[in-house]
Amino acid sequence: MKFGRKTSNYPYACTRVRAKRRFLIQRDEYLRLSVMDLAGISRYIGESHYKSEIESMSSDFSGAALIERATNANLAQTYNQITTFCEGQLETLVSHYIGKVDAWNIKTILRGKFHGAEPEEIIKELVPCGTIKVSRQQELARMQTIPEVIDRLKGTHYHIPLERMLRNIGESAVITTLMPFENEVDKAYFSALISSASEVKSRSATLFLNFIKKEIDIENLTTLMKIKFDLILHEKGIKDPEQYIIPGGGELKGAGLKALMAATSYSQFIAELQRFSFYDDIAEAAEGVEENMSLNDMTRQAEKHLLRQADKFAKVYPLSVLPILNYLILKKIEVDNLRIIARGKESELDVDTIRGLLVV
Repeated sequence: MKFGRKTSNYPYACTRVRAKRRFLIQRDEYLRLSVMDLAGISRYIGESHYKSEIESMSSDFSGAALIERATNANLAQTYNQITTFCEGQLETLVSHYIGKVDAWNIKTILRGKFHGAEPEEIIKELVPCGTIKVSRQQELARMQTIPEVIDRLKGTHYHIPLERMLRNIGESAVITTLMPFENEVDKAYFSALISSASEVKSRSATLFLNFIKKEIDIENLTTLMKIKFDLILHEKGIKDPEQYIIPGGGELKGAGLKALMAATSYSQFIAELQRFSFYDDIAEAAEGVEENMSLNDMTRQAEKHLLRQADKFAKVYPLSVLPILNYLILKKIEVDNLRIIARGKESELDVDTIRGLLVV
């Protein structure tokens, strides 16, 4: 899809997004929600901007299932609404970015098939929007195997790389990890996004691409941390780590990226990581991975770094696509946080553990 020539309406769209941002759930509200039971959480968000979804679904669902379904439906409605009040090149930029929903949903379906989840369990996890229609999402969720899902993705830019991955494994081989498949989904999404945005030489497209490069850096950082964490657990590296790197990053590239991939110990990896501008934001969490034997803190700090960058650029360029991208990220994190709280309550996790999993 090429960028439209119609005049973009940045002032109007950014004003609408600023108004919507005021309704996002704040940190102190998350703290209150974390001590409520599931019924209390449903009541609380049922009095907020999730009201219509909670009311329409409460007769069919309850507890964590109600919260998960309602928040996903609200996220889809919000994303769709934003694209309707954006025009011209802005609308196309935003639509391309929201194509990330397809990647989320495909990875969710692959995970469901890998772990033997029932189709309805998978469907409740899907965000009902994106370029893949809801009916097709549900059809994919009802496929029996991962190869069948991949085959039904024909016509999307996800099919060819996933089909290639299947061939590399071999028809009779057992799929033992989803990491390479999920990585191919992310690569396909970002490749299409960069290709489309690069066709236009404009200030908006340049700002858009600069932010996407930062997002790719965080995706690659998270992937590299997973690889090095495996090195800690199993004392062996992953062969050809470069195959997991998404091309197009801003900082994580060239000799610096090669040095990170070549690190044969976690301490060496951390030493190389200190060269990058984002290190200060993740330093404490990254250095605590070996002691904690967990990537949770580092992953949250990486997300928070991206949030800070998005917020910073949105303020520097208040009449651009960046405030809208910033809001889209914040909205997705809000939904993720609500689902974390709901699942934590359902699993009877203690309050401190639940709060530790939130991105706030």
